[in-house]
Amino acid sequence: MDSNAQLALMTKAKLVFEDSPDAFLSFPALLPTSYTPDQLDLPGIPDSSQQSQILQEFSQLVNAIPQGVLFDATGSDVLWNIYGNVLGVFPGAGAAVQLAQGALSAQQDSELQLAQAYLYTQTADGQRTASPAYQAYSQCQSAYLQATQNYKTKQISALASTDPAAQAQWQNTDEPALRALVQTAMDNWNNQGNKAAVEQALQTVATASTWQSPQVTWESWKDAFQPALDILTDPNTNANYALTAFSPSNAATQTNWPTFTLSSAEILQLVSQAPKELANIFGTATGTSTVAALSFEFCSVVLNRPWFKPDLFGARFWRFADGSLPLSDGGTPATGTLSAYVKGLIFVRNIVVTPVAAAGASGPIPIKTLPAVNQIVDVHPFLLRPVPPLNLHPVPGATLPVRPAAPAVQAVPIQARPMVMMAPAIAPAHQNPSPPPAATAPQVIPTLWMRPPLGAQIHAATFAAAPASTPPAPPSTTNVPPANAGTISILAFICQRVPQCPNPDPNLTW
Repeated sequence: MDSNAQLALMTKAKLVFEDSPDAFLSFPALLPTSYTPDQLDLPGIPDSSQQSQILQEFSQLVNAIPQGVLFDATGSDVLWNIYGNVLGVFPGAGAAVQLAQGALSAQQDSELQLAQAYLYTQTADGQRTASPAYQAYSQCQSAYLQATQNYKTKQISALASTDPAAQAQWQNTDEPALRALVQTAMDNWNNQGNKAAVEQALQTVATASTWQSPQVTWESWKDAFQPALDILTDPNTNANYALTAFSPSNAATQTNWPTFTLSSAEILQLVSQAPKELANIFGTATGTSTVAALSFEFCSVVLNRPWFKPDLFGARFWRFADGSLPLSDGGTPATGTLSAYVKGLIFVRNIVVTPVAAAGASGPIPIKTLPAVNQIVDVHPFLLRPVPPLNLHPVPGATLPVRPAAPAVQAVPIQARPMVMMAPAIAPAHQNPSPPPAATAPQVIPTLWMRPPLGAQIHAATFAAAPASTPPAPPSTTNVPPANAGTISILAFICQRVPQCPNPDPNLTW
């Protein structure tokens, strides 16, 4: 895939998946990564050496600190080190933290108790898990996200077309059908997903951090991250890692992933409108792209870290006692030891690229202007929220691992509590109102955004366009599954910017 196609793909992905001003995509162009569906069935406690290595690799990868549009995990510290050092859960590590003074009134305490009772259920062993209402909220939220992303990717493709018939198909048939799916998903989120009630309870709990005694809140965050339970050691590498998975947990086996397409017309338009941050890195080539069409299935997931409470970054009742450098200065781009973190992933599968020669494309395609990002579609903005706390069962006899100052972590084999995934998401009723005709002689790309999964062998393919004198082979009449049908790759990391942190409130009592 040439630089123009790659630049256009990333530009379109940003239009579709960047869901808020504080979110950005980081692409692993320097670290292509892929897994089989079985490998993405992440266990809470690995029961084999291979499972342990996969879980350690995945956790290390998604907890690396993103630095910009290109994701590079080499030399990066990891989220659990920085976050744990701020909390002070690692003996002898981290800067001292000073907390403000505060207390809850009787009414505030009552409101907090009611909100927590609505969001969480207490298990027999004293642990806390998501309530049925909160689980339904998360499932319907995921369905709404997929419906919105599917609308956006189809809309961008339609608006890029110069074919009057395609434009009419979008305006008269596809757009109303896809918009109806978005509205249905929103209605389900409001009604079946308890949207208003859950978000009100979440707001009450978040606000309580400014009411409640900062010491109580801080201790609750520390209780949620216990290295004796949340840190494992991979026997293959002797490396420690904090358990990290994703939700919905059955994403890898779902069969209804939406389709992401990119045409030659879109490539020309998107390259001309690519953000400067991408154009400066990948550059633009003269002439048209050698790619006539590209397609794949996609699914976005939310990372699940039972030990991590991002509310810490917005809390204004703490500060470093010794004036240490901030985690983030809140700038654009932000600087600091933790200016952003990965909150989700975009998985892709069944990648097919059609070269220009195979598709019969010829000559330049007129460029017209695509709408600005905020004009793509008028739908409810989506904000990825932290998934509910998991039902975590402590293992008797677990001991605290010995851990030196960050970033190094002493590898000490320990027992750990199992990770219980969020309930699988409700399968949204996606549809393609008007699927495009099958491309002639498509070429499957088994090495796009990929590194071979553990225990697998994937060989590079050659994608040179066929000579003009050699007609393309006729399309096969047999349905042959793509060579990479069993492989799931990471297209991009969905990253959350960290605001100015710490940002102590001068009106509090210190």
